[in-house]
Amino acid sequence: MKSKLDNELKKVDNRDPENILERAEEFEQNLQEENMSLYRKFKLQKLITEETMNNSNESQNL
Repeated sequence: MKSKLDNELKKVDNRDPENILERAEEFEQNLQEENMSLYRKFKLQKLITEETMNNSNESQNL
């Protein structure tokens, strides 16, 4: 994540300072999308883990 931020900052340094607010909003939007993606992956992994544990418990009860 840090390297991605560093890369974005390098891009900002090389651009015209006129649209800094627009670029900041775009960067924030990208971060929010990335966070949502990571959150969905986390929730999916949690569901898979819970389901696996439930299946394991059910098979032990048989």
